[in-house]
Amino acid sequence: MLSDKTPSIDGERLAAIAESIPGVVYQRIVMPDGDIHYTYISEGARDLFGVSPEEILKDPNALFNIFTPEYHATFRERLLIAAKELKMWDVEASIITREGERKYTHAIARPTQQGDGSVVFDGVILDSTKSRQAEIMVQHLGRILDRSSNEVYVFNSDDLRFVQINQSAVDNLNYTNDELMSMTPMELATDFGDDLLSRFLEQLQSGKQNEISFETTHRRKDGTMYPVDVTLQISREHSPPCFVAIAQDISERKRAEDHIRRQASFDALTGLPNRTVFFDHMTMAIAGSSRYGKNFAVLFLDLDRFKDVNDSLGHIVGDELLKMVGERLKTSVRGIDTVARFGGDEFTIILPEISRGHDAAIIAEKILERLSTAFTIEDQDLFIGASIGITVYPNDASDEITLLRNADMAMYMAKEEGRNTYRFFSPEMSAKAIKRMQMEVDLRRALADDELVLFYQPIVSMSSGEVTGMEALLRWNHPQHGFITPDDFIPLAEETGLIGPIGEWVLGTACRQANEWANEGLPTLKISVNVSSRQLMHGLSGETIARQLEESGLPPASLTLEITESLFIGDSPEAIAWLGDIRELGISLSIDDFGTGFSSLSYLKDIPADFVKIDRSFIIGLTENSEDRAMVKAIVSLAHAMGFQTVVEGIETVEQLDFLKPLGCGYVQGFYYSKPLSADEFSEFLKDFKSP
Repeated sequence: MLSDKTPSIDGERLAAIAESIPGVVYQRIVMPDGDIHYTYISEGARDLFGVSPEEILKDPNALFNIFTPEYHATFRERLLIAAKELKMWDVEASIITREGERKYTHAIARPTQQGDGSVVFDGVILDSTKSRQAEIMVQHLGRILDRSSNEVYVFNSDDLRFVQINQSAVDNLNYTNDELMSMTPMELATDFGDDLLSRFLEQLQSGKQNEISFETTHRRKDGTMYPVDVTLQISREHSPPCFVAIAQDISERKRAEDHIRRQASFDALTGLPNRTVFFDHMTMAIAGSSRYGKNFAVLFLDLDRFKDVNDSLGHIVGDELLKMVGERLKTSVRGIDTVARFGGDEFTIILPEISRGHDAAIIAEKILERLSTAFTIEDQDLFIGASIGITVYPNDASDEITLLRNADMAMYMAKEEGRNTYRFFSPEMSAKAIKRMQMEVDLRRALADDELVLFYQPIVSMSSGEVTGMEALLRWNHPQHGFITPDDFIPLAEETGLIGPIGEWVLGTACRQANEWANEGLPTLKISVNVSSRQLMHGLSGETIARQLEESGLPPASLTLEITESLFIGDSPEAIAWLGDIRELGISLSIDDFGTGFSSLSYLKDIPADFVKIDRSFIIGLTENSEDRAMVKAIVSLAHAMGFQTVVEGIETVEQLDFLKPLGCGYVQGFYYSKPLSADEFSEFLKDFKSP
């Protein structure tokens, strides 16, 4: 629209073409006295500003007032300078329309000096809202990305060169920003080839996938490697499209996962292969020896006087001693030999490719010599020995179980004949079998004569500090040998089938005792009872458990069964059905010794458990060992992610508790609160208990 003040110069022509130009075409005059007014403004002003051309021509402030305050402060001074110096007017500014909408504008105008001293600015005002918002968003995103601990890379789809990299990438890789900007993803990802990347990019460009996630390895400037988890996406806001890769350093997670996997094959304490690996290697030894006609020997080693060390100096010293024994055993054998920790203070060794039994004797003598040297722990010299049983394939047996049994029998003969020596298996060692039969007779009598007794160890809530449950622990009060722990007789009970009636007795006694405490007015507590796979094999059915609950009067919700990995190996249909029966009864399930024995974490997702118990082997070195701390964090995180509550056993110090509290562990038990107690002692403990 033309003003009546519009000069004749090009005015009509300007008006004719103005309406075809995007944005707002205008003509503004700056008079010699500083007066400013518009002589022309196109209809585009209505759309952009929400103000009519008529209003603006009548009063320039109608337009001026919708610009934001920061524009007002410098507008007049800048315009007068531009008029005086005849400089191009190139200004970006934001406006607030009468409807309250914020917009961004870009004004460009060319000045022309008039004969009367005035200056005419012919120009256009463009709507830059979208580009400015995008710029602001990019700036904001850039600030966010620079604060991110993840590495962020933006690279072109044509030459794959980086166009944007955040500060975390620079810091992690130790390259400068300029160095990285000259590189491609393949120069960082060592196992990521052109073909694989091309396939990923094609999938994103075609729309077949919105994002692609994968793991790879990044190489720092100094050559060191670290694993990353990468998420790759496409950004179509650029032409050509760009790709955005977000890489997370997963070094800690990989270390924790490797540690968990290692637990499936290696003993957590000594680092030696466990019994699973031992049996695998013995199977391979049998196959190799059978094929090539060679002998091999199996050694079964049990430490002498180890129990005395444990009882007198504690488990910490005992565990350190076991680790040192493991190291000496490894250095006493050949590279092709297998040294495994079988359990407790028992070790097994496979000696392949021996020509005669004398070769095994030489190594046994070397082991005994190495173990006879003092072990220095906490500035104290400890002396132990070992009893070693030796059996030879194929002379003594042709299968794994018999070979191990023969070596075990020979080891017991070595103990009976003075310890700190070795013995070869011989058929005359039936006396050993007779002795074990006597123990079986004694164990059967123990059930009839009430020699079995339960002790109880409290379980404490970390949030409330209150006792919420207890674990029932079995002891055998032998008339000649005194109290015997389960480790010394449960294996025999499982081998002989006595585990069935013993397990049923434990369950019934524990339920009745828990119900008695409740009837006495003591707090209602959950009682935990251990269940082995052998008990399932020997008739511990859902019906049996339901009957025990009914006879004792204990509500199902007050009972927790602690189960082990061996119950689920092989996807046993019986085990799955048993689990279903237990869940229908309303009984809680806990996975015992979590993190020590799972050969496959895939079992976990199929176990309908409520709790997991973190084994004391991870807790012992918690305050000193960074790997133990990382392991516990990983296990707790995994348990929580899978919906399990956690129970941590083996708590002995306040420092261990202080570490566990921030992790969100639910419950704890250990000597810090109480040793296992008799029923009477536990009743008094509950009455007097105050949270430390």
